[in-house]
Amino acid sequence: MTKEDFTPHAVYHELLGYTLQQDYPDDELNEIGGPHVSVEDIADIEIESVTESDSGFIVKGNATLEITTDLDDGDMFSDGYPMTFSYEFNDDGKIVRQLSRNIDTSSFFAGNDYEGYLVERLGHQAAFQTNVMGILSLLAQSPAAPPDKSKRQSNARSTVTAGPEVGIRRAKRNCSEGGIGLQRSTF
Repeated sequence: MTKEDFTPHAVYHELLGYTLQQDYPDDELNEIGGPHVSVEDIADIEIESVTESDSGFIVKGNATLEITTDLDDGDMFSDGYPMTFSYEFNDDGKIVRQLSRNIDTSSFFAGNDYEGYLVERLGHQAAFQTNVMGILSLLAQSPAAPPDKSKRQSNARSTVTAGPEVGIRRAKRNCSEGGIGLQRSTF
């Protein structure tokens, strides 16, 4: 092969095969769902540079790693993550060594359609929106009066000694009484 032969189409099968069989992105996929996530394809391959090396060619570029997440009950969610790469190819167009590969999964943590899909699928969208509106209205209210200093110290002690399960029971009780379980406090 010559330098000009390394086109996105020419490296596609080798890049996909190497990613699936030689260096599966376990670490990156574990961050976003582990065994429920599978690689489906590599798309939008762009070659940034091809340089000659002692044993062949170094190909640098970027692509989109397309994945599918199994949500159980036959439901699937598909997404794509940007990937940058640098591989050394031999003269026959086969990858002989991975120099670098980075799959950017940060969009998963920043929020994407996945969260919206889950809220909508589980039928809790109206409750979620109502609770968000309730939180916003609580944040907009000004406190009626500063809390009593002796109560504040007493509450702080009981919270520490009672443990998290008491706080969870209080929040559940507030929710069942029609509140959303949040109280405004000033320390």
